[in-house]
Amino acid sequence: MPYLIHRPRFPRAHRKSRRFFDSPWQFSHIGNQRFASAILHYLPGRNGIVSAILLLCWSLQAPAQIPPEGLAYPVEPLLQEVAPLPSITAEQLAKLPLDDPLLRLAYANFMASELIMQFYPPKRPIDYTAYPTWDVAALEDIKKRGDTVTPLLLDIAAKNPNSGFETGIIGNAPYVIKDLNPYLEYARNVLQTRTKEMNSSVAGTVAGLLVRRGTPEDLERLRNLIKARPYLTATIEGELRHAAIFKAAKEAASEAKRTITPSLELPALKRATEANPTASTPSEESTSSTPWSIIVVLVVAATGLLWLLVKKRK
Repeated sequence: MPYLIHRPRFPRAHRKSRRFFDSPWQFSHIGNQRFASAILHYLPGRNGIVSAILLLCWSLQAPAQIPPEGLAYPVEPLLQEVAPLPSITAEQLAKLPLDDPLLRLAYANFMASELIMQFYPPKRPIDYTAYPTWDVAALEDIKKRGDTVTPLLLDIAAKNPNSGFETGIIGNAPYVIKDLNPYLEYARNVLQTRTKEMNSSVAGTVAGLLVRRGTPEDLERLRNLIKARPYLTATIEGELRHAAIFKAAKEAASEAKRTITPSLELPALKRATEANPTASTPSEESTSSTPWSIIVVLVVAATGLLWLLVKKRK
């Protein structure tokens, strides 16, 4: 009678962990060692070879079983609570060094907040009283410190991958940061090192930044990502369609600038010429002054003759 391999019944010590097995992905990774130990425990000794083969196949399969939507990473404990923030002010944040945990928490929450979304086009007046005071304080502090906050923001993104903090920092940096080169490098690094692990939100955010601020080589990287991650096809193709729009807009803007600039410069040049006329040469001055001298002499002579005639009559 052939030996049937059935689904093992976990020992009592392992049954409490079944709550982790909500999906095949979680089961294969979280319960990998437990399932393997169950196989070895419940299969008879004479089938030890079969057990070893099954264990080997299972251990080789687990690392490759990355779900199509990417991996889920835990958020660092510091960013799981916002309790310390309600009483914070911009003046207090200004006194904190960049490595202060409270400043880190304030920046992380602001970059993923509803307030920064108000900077999305089209621009409109913002009623800051409608948003949490700690987000307003973080915004003021980032504006004061400028690009010096970049290392802190990128550290938050790197330590919280596939989270709203990462997408908020990469996607919203252009609204509060001037030098975007570090963020572009971060996005390229994500494409290279987390090709299989990034989720669709991060992929869309990275693609959006590279499409708007990157180079043609970045667009090619995004096309290669579609080949490696078919699951992200719709997300990446949506951003690539925007690339043509942004390119046309940039070309139209540069063409308009070339057309408008001469018409703006010529009147200014004309006004400058009128205000500072070119000095005439001596020959031009003598030529223009000669008729006036002759007229003056004739007028004086005529006046003298008239005076003589009047005097003789008297």
